[in-house]
Amino acid sequence: MYCTSCGQPNKDNAKFCTSCGQPLMADNVAPSGAPAQQQPVFQQQPIAQQPTPQQQPGFQQQPIPQQQPIWQQQPAPQQQPAWQQQAANSINTEQLKAQAGKATAQVTDFIKKMDDTKVEVSGHKLSLITVAALVGCVLTVISPFLPYALKQTLMDTSDGWVFLIIPVVVAALVLLRKNLPAAIVSAITLFIAIYDLQHVSHSLGAEMMQSGAYLVIVGTLISTAATVIAFINDLQTKKKNPPTAPKPQMPQQ
Repeated sequence: MYCTSCGQPNKDNAKFCTSCGQPLMADNVAPSGAPAQQQPVFQQQPIAQQPTPQQQPGFQQQPIPQQQPIWQQQPAPQQQPAWQQQAANSINTEQLKAQAGKATAQVTDFIKKMDDTKVEVSGHKLSLITVAALVGCVLTVISPFLPYALKQTLMDTSDGWVFLIIPVVVAALVLLRKNLPAAIVSAITLFIAIYDLQHVSHSLGAEMMQSGAYLVIVGTLISTAATVIAFINDLQTKKKNPPTAPKPQMPQQ
């Protein structure tokens, strides 16, 4: 039995507390087998409470931003009239057309300068475009004899003769000023070279490719670009100097 005043344990049949002398209640006796009674309140440890944050003093609080006066506010941008938008769009379109025309004129002048610049080769004067196409054909002819991949050349495959015959045909067409057929044949050769390069590099790996593989691409690319430029130059020349119709001959009496 515990004293309700001081918490001193006493005998179950005691009537007064041996410590403080206060009378003991019979209800304070713990029955046998029952759990011990709760410790008196004055002996329990106080529960630690988190200190409540103090409110910031009024002079330290952030002031509420005041709304800007109406007379200081920026006026809302007015929508541009439809006729002004159309005029601006038309101006932009005209500027784009002018820039495109200027770029086209620069390319045309460059092509014309290349065609007008002559180089003497074995007593024959050839334009730079023709020389570039012939150089591309020569590089393409040399490439089948160089290592392509794994120390093998194109001559070890069936495509080797393709890169020997087609460049000769392209060179003949260029010398005959048949620029459109030359451009088509060169483009086909370039497509075959790129296809072979991708197929072999995918099978063996790009690190296995050697000088012959890249030289055939460079040669066919140069010949294709040169023949296309020559064909464009022919078109520009025909536009500036259209062919005149032959005069009808009068029947003789």
